[in-house]
Amino acid sequence: MKFQLDKKFNDAELKNVLSNVKLTLNDSFKEPPIVIRVNDSIIGTLGNFSLSTGKPKSRKTFNVTSIVSAGLSKSAVLNYSVNLPEGKEKIIFIDTEQSKYHCKKVIDRIVNLAGLNKDTHPINLEFISLRPYYPGQRIQIIEYLLKTTENIGLVIIDGIRDLAYDINSPQEATQVISKLMKWTEKLNIHIHTVLHQNKGDNFSRGHLGSELDNKSESAITVEKPANNKDISIIRSGFLRDKDFEPFAFSIDDNDLPYLKDDFEEESLDNSNKKKNSPLDHDPQTLINNLKDIYNGSKYSEFSFNKLSEANKENLKIHGIKIGNLASREYVHFYVEQGYVKNLGDEKRMRLIINK
Repeated sequence: MKFQLDKKFNDAELKNVLSNVKLTLNDSFKEPPIVIRVNDSIIGTLGNFSLSTGKPKSRKTFNVTSIVSAGLSKSAVLNYSVNLPEGKEKIIFIDTEQSKYHCKKVIDRIVNLAGLNKDTHPINLEFISLRPYYPGQRIQIIEYLLKTTENIGLVIIDGIRDLAYDINSPQEATQVISKLMKWTEKLNIHIHTVLHQNKGDNFSRGHLGSELDNKSESAITVEKPANNKDISIIRSGFLRDKDFEPFAFSIDDNDLPYLKDDFEEESLDNSNKKKNSPLDHDPQTLINNLKDIYNGSKYSEFSFNKLSEANKENLKIHGIKIGNLASREYVHFYVEQGYVKNLGDEKRMRLIINK
């Protein structure tokens, strides 16, 4: 795919841009309204975007369906509550991969969960199916829709991966993330995106996934445990606010999600398994570990060996015990994931994550 270079500003345009982007001590801004919560934990605010991730078939769409239903019903669904301010009550649900038949089933599920009239389409819901289009066309359609629809408060993009041709392209990832940042700030809306995790680990797919992890206000994960396929577990991936306790839902005979009140995390805990690989751990745990290492040191850079030693010792604080060889594998993994950067030799390992 060929990309156009970003438009270059002339001097007059740059002067106007700078007048809008400069901040001073005398500026004041209102705290953005909270849109999505899980119990008392903040998931999303106006002017930002968030992320749901999970393996294929983990019921990610059921999860976001519950969020939309909570917004339309103005009551809790599962553990979600959605509060859209007056004048921003419109919700747009964008699906990029399902057929129209399956999209209609999602609409039916939303209406049933929200307890609304089954014979009348909700006035505050727009549902868009973009399966037949190319990634660039999908972006154009979304941008036009957002520009021409009034009173938008919440947008769901179920299949953010389909806005890019190559999920591993840094250029395309930057383009998609830049669009999300522009749309949310300019229109003062919240966008909740959905993306698959890698099959072999718990990381969001591709370079696009890494950028979403870095830039999202929050991320939640949807997991279908190996020893109980009847339930899906919702967990905090990373939140700017406090984490929430994991909860689980199942699907009833009417194809609707319902909260599993008897869910016990301990029943799914495989405590006998030794977790010696970085792939065994939540990404945010590893990121927090690295931030502890760098923030607790007077050095901004480490040699490979020094970082490996510090990694081994600091992981103990997080309850992870590994040996010297395993710790070196962790450092290699940090470099591959872009958490730290090797600045030309093994004596200059710098932290570059921004979370």
